[in-house]
Amino acid sequence: MNRLKLVVLVGLLCLLAQQGAPPIHGASAGAVMAVLQTELQRNYQILKKEPVPAYFIGYTVHDERSSTLAASNGALQRSDEQRTRFGTVEVRVGDYLLDNTHPIRGDTGAASPRISRVTLPLTDEELPIRLALWRATDRTFKQASEALTRVKTNVASKIREEDPAPDFSREEPQTHSGDQAAYTLDTAQWEARLRRISAPFADDPLVFRSDVSLSVASHNRYYTPSEGTQIATGEVSCRLFIQAMTKAEDGMELPLYASYFARSPEGLPDEKELIADVREMMALLGRLRRAPLVDPFSGPAVLSGRAAGVFFHEIFGHRVEGHRQRNVNDAQTFAKS
Repeated sequence: MNRLKLVVLVGLLCLLAQQGAPPIHGASAGAVMAVLQTELQRNYQILKKEPVPAYFIGYTVHDERSSTLAASNGALQRSDEQRTRFGTVEVRVGDYLLDNTHPIRGDTGAASPRISRVTLPLTDEELPIRLALWRATDRTFKQASEALTRVKTNVASKIREEDPAPDFSREEPQTHSGDQAAYTLDTAQWEARLRRISAPFADDPLVFRSDVSLSVASHNRYYTPSEGTQIATGEVSCRLFIQAMTKAEDGMELPLYASYFARSPEGLPDEKELIADVREMMALLGRLRRAPLVDPFSGPAVLSGRAAGVFFHEIFGHRVEGHRQRNVNDAQTFAKS
């Protein structure tokens, strides 16, 4: 058996080498998409001929780089950078009307994973990437085939659904290639800046916990399914986070935080403004420590600003989407309204 597995693996590597898809150089969008397309079509042509055929396969590659820095009370706590690359594989078996993703009524724990995640090498060599995708595709296809058997058994044993909508929609292929995301960060400069921003907290001995952190990340995403779509997108996100905690006389913890978001490190507030915000947070923590405890009550409440929007979204927005929820346990309050 082990000898057979070795022969199959060697044969696969030879086949991949013969097909000659362009290698990934510099992780360019075109090269990544070429590797995904070649491996996807090879697997799709094989799996659509199985007794239980795959009618849809989708590959996504996520290439991420991130930098994280943190300081507390004027001292640096963390400064690191990491790079990750992983892929996700989606396989659907059956057809657009009924496939392995169909909710199983009466057994909420029976759902199987629809998408498999696989770690991809950071090097731009073609064969290791395609081999990792092949393994994930084989595993996901077997899981999907088993799930479809459970779905068909469940459908046959239950009364007919009131709204038997298709499990998947067929869409026209789309093509989009955005700019690749990348960032530059002067790490030494930001380490010194975070130390200065966090330093004022050390002046108040009643601030028991505080830190200032910076997270910068670039995320390049490449997606292609068997239907022909090819999409490459990239984005950079930056977040600076300030948090501090004090305690009231009765021991109640009183935390505060401030969060700043930008698309580049240069888009964040300047150091002078951030230090001013830190001092304002310290003053507010002092007022909270001295504030009287409010007795609980039952009565009307008025929400404003972002709180009102989030509240409305959570209690009403999701219910309005009830007609789009496939699972009977999802929020369907207004599904028929």
